[in-house]
Amino acid sequence: MGFGFWRYMFANNQFIAAGSTLLRVLPSKPRSTPSIQYNHNFMLNQLATINNLRNRIAHHEPICFLSGHSVKDTSNSRYHYNLILLLFQWMEIDAHALLLGLDQIKEVCDEIDNF
Repeated sequence: MGFGFWRYMFANNQFIAAGSTLLRVLPSKPRSTPSIQYNHNFMLNQLATINNLRNRIAHHEPICFLSGHSVKDTSNSRYHYNLILLLFQWMEIDAHALLLGLDQIKEVCDEIDNF
């Protein structure tokens, strides 16, 4: 299944149709508080953020510039990378083992920033 499929599984209708159990894939997510609800809507928004970056990459659009400017900036890419790592942590996935040999995001962003 594609990323978009899993993203929309957290949408209200699909989440309810699946028995409202999908959050169980995130056993280490924080508990909700009055100020932050870590519910299916929160997850839908987080996955939408990642999906938007994925789409920019897939369409060969720039990802290392300030939005609407020609100023290089890797903070948005770094933010998304850290969000992905956080979601892996919530799913209890060993990101280091999963990304072994593939994870060069920090080094590439550092190189871009130093260029």
